Amino acid sequence: VDKWGTYDANTAPDCKYVIEINKECLDLVEGDTLMGVDTLGDLVTYKNNTVKVEKNTADGWVTLVQGTDYFFTYSENEGNKNLTFKGLPDATHLKISYEARLELLEGAFKPGEAGNTFTLQGTKNNSASSDYTATTTAVESSGWADSEFYEITLNKFWTDGSDQMHPLNGAEF
Repeated sequence: VDKWGTYDANTAPDCKYVIEINKECLDLVEGDTLMGVDTLGDLVTYKNNTVKVEKNTADGWVTLVQGTDYFFTYSENEGNKNLTFKGLPDATHLKISYEARLELLEGAFKPGEAGNTFTLQGTKNNSASSDYTATTTAVESSGWADSEFYEITLNKFWTDGSDQMHPLNGAEF
């Protein structure tokens, strides 16, 4: 597992994360599918509808279909923010990407608050993980508007029987 993020003056306050899994296409689990969990730091907020999972083939990268080729859920529960990927194909070179907003205040932040860790679970060696932490300090907080009209983004979530929150992508108000 190899993970990195792109966060600089051009992308701030957003960060694009990329996770590469199983570059060598090894058989990692007993069975055909993998499960991975990405745990976000306190100052990291997942941006809905930005997850993309791809597999490397002889013809290049091919995008997998969520709900058919793999399953994805985002949950926030008791201060934990997790992106969970189930049904990822084993023995395949995979790339997962998504975007998140770093909610930085002016000044430095504590280690771990702006980081996250991806863990591949159930592998023959029990688990494999990689993490990325933004090491930039926010010098100045700012905001802007470019028209006389305002925009607000609202996200709807539902809570299942296990008290896990799931985004209702495409929900209308």
